[in-house]
Amino acid sequence: MAHQDMHQRDERWELASRAAQEGIWDWDLRTNKVYRSETWFELFGYEPGELADNPWVWENMIHPDDAAEVLDARRKHIDGMVERYYVEHRMRCRDGRYRWFLSRGQVIRNDQGEPIRMTGFYTNIDARVAAREQLLRENKALRILNEVSLRALANQDHEVTLTYLLNRARDYMNADKAYLFLLDAREDVMRAHSLCGYIGPSILKVKRGEFLVGRVWETGEYGYQDQFDEWPGRPPTPDSSQIKTGIGMPLKLGRVLVGVITMGFQHNRTVAEDEVESLRQFAAIAAQIVGNREKMLAQASTAPTEIAVGLADKQDLRQELIEALIDGKPMTSRELALQARKCGLAESAAFVAMQAEIDSPKGFGQEVHYFMNPQAGCVWRRDRKLHLLVFSEEAVVEKKTAIARAEEMLSRLQALTPELPCRIGIGLPCTSLRELGSAFQQAAEALEIGPRLHPDKNVHHYLDVGLIHVLSRQKDRRYVEVYLQQTLGKLVEYDLQKNGHLLETLAAILKEPSLRGAAEALFIHTKTLMYRKQQIEELLGESLDNSAIRLNLMLALQLYGVQQKE
Repeated sequence: MAHQDMHQRDERWELASRAAQEGIWDWDLRTNKVYRSETWFELFGYEPGELADNPWVWENMIHPDDAAEVLDARRKHIDGMVERYYVEHRMRCRDGRYRWFLSRGQVIRNDQGEPIRMTGFYTNIDARVAAREQLLRENKALRILNEVSLRALANQDHEVTLTYLLNRARDYMNADKAYLFLLDAREDVMRAHSLCGYIGPSILKVKRGEFLVGRVWETGEYGYQDQFDEWPGRPPTPDSSQIKTGIGMPLKLGRVLVGVITMGFQHNRTVAEDEVESLRQFAAIAAQIVGNREKMLAQASTAPTEIAVGLADKQDLRQELIEALIDGKPMTSRELALQARKCGLAESAAFVAMQAEIDSPKGFGQEVHYFMNPQAGCVWRRDRKLHLLVFSEEAVVEKKTAIARAEEMLSRLQALTPELPCRIGIGLPCTSLRELGSAFQQAAEALEIGPRLHPDKNVHHYLDVGLIHVLSRQKDRRYVEVYLQQTLGKLVEYDLQKNGHLLETLAAILKEPSLRGAAEALFIHTKTLMYRKQQIEELLGESLDNSAIRLNLMLALQLYGVQQKE
């Protein structure tokens, strides 16, 4: 009869558990065995009795991010530090998914107050938590959208507002990276306007159908891409390999697509429907800002051409535009044309970029501000160097012409500060404002490498140092060392061991037009030079009369000189 009563009681417990959809668990703390009801197993997708009757099975099912909190709550209740065990957390079900559950329990103690048993319930609250999180997301989205809308109405700086909107949208989505691309209709490409998050080398110009941006542009619809790091259509950049999930939303003014917002997540992520809708609202506000910006640009482009701009103001506007281009600020063709027109620059012309290294005294910057005629170019200070941009009426600017202009600038600078040394680096001439960033970078490289190769010169052209710069700046220095070892290694070793002069002799032979001239430059007899030449050819296994070998050795000598000075 006692056995029958116990069976009926267990049956009633099971029926109550099934009706309430709550799984019962009963943990005997003395034997460390756990009883779990059939409903408990069903909640997690298992067959009754499929799991071992010990507590470690349960512990392994807890989500790693929740485990510490859950186990700490259980320990505190067993130790009598808290009155009840009550905790919401995620559990891994049989299908591998994590779902939210409410776990409640109570310790039973003996007459001495020792814990001997702990019983409780598990309740599936996944839908409740999802609804709660959705409500929180919607409230957050409304708050941010209202904030962004007010800022867009109050702030006329559309570029700043667009970047701010992208950053806030990224915060809302908890994305690792976010990108805003705007359509450049003239060239039919998407240009990057703003980048948020930790961004490595990124694609700044995208064609229709190319990558996720181009796909959203082509379809005009929201795009979602999981396993982004394995997707063959992802950009070939290092930072894209870190992305597991990518999403994209088009910016539309009516039916016209004007841009794309994309976001990347460094983990696999499912995007909820309410998140997609909120992101669509962010995109709608961004599209409206773009529309307002286009209206302002259109009004500015139809304004009278005669604007009262003073000499200093025009130079300031030029400097602002050129520095933006040097810094790589994204700019549509229309924007660039308008800005160039405003400051009196031709969008396509011949430009020569220069940098001057000079220790200038206080107040020198103001003198330099009016140093150059606005029709001939502009000059300004940046990063403790003078940046000079020279305009040319010639379609092609020859190297000797650029050097002549630089020497003219140098003489004028030295006239202002005769006691201070000065050097100038010259970049390759360019025919578009968009190329100015690269041209000034080349000028900086000429100014850096040139004095090491030619310390007797004050004007250095990129053509004289460009290839040496590329070789000397290899990311993996081993390639440079192997190259030098294969070309000059035996000569360097010979000179060190025998106190020889083979490197010096090789340099003279390659520099002078004749062997007699090389012997005179070294102050040695021609026969001595011929003997050294024979030694060099034996060590190298090559003839110095071969023009290809001579070119290779000339490059190696210059690279060796740069490396020694570094």
